Amino acid sequence: MSLDGAWASSAWKPAGTKPWAEWTQKIGWTPMPTQNGEAPGAVSMSGGWVVAMSAYTKHKQEAFDFITTATNKENSMAYSVGTGDLAARKDVAADPKYSADNPSVKFWTDLASVTHYRPAYEVYPKVSAQVQEAMEAVTTGSRTPEEATANYVKALPAAVGGPDKVLAR
Repeated sequence: MSLDGAWASSAWKPAGTKPWAEWTQKIGWTPMPTQNGEAPGAVSMSGGWVVAMSAYTKHKQEAFDFITTATNKENSMAYSVGTGDLAARKDVAADPKYSADNPSVKFWTDLASVTHYRPAYEVYPKVSAQVQEAMEAVTTGSRTPEEATANYVKALPAAVGGPDKVLAR
């Protein structure tokens, strides 16, 4: 099992960083179930991305023009298809080119209806980094799942500000 997101498969496309022609035959997709099976039955978490310019710029029109160009349909399509990031525009998501070379994109995009935004907590990226480190260690074989879990448990208190911030179950 791999807990991942839409961006992972962009690496497996022919022009990706780790081409893998058989990935669509080897990997399936299923939504994460809700904690207790309650409606809507699935849940997802998203991070998002943004293009912004400072409100203090002396070149407000140029900044607006840049953002308008960067986020138009054509450039948004190129960005989403190139990076594997999900479309931020409905017209991009509805365009057949959006999912033409990646059959998982429609699945991930459809999860927007059950997605929640990543928490804006200061410790979130620190915890996320620890999870990624543990997953990488197991995936590469440098640690057993038990060893990776033990390292995660040991590192977590420092990541969240002390052992009193960790709830053990």
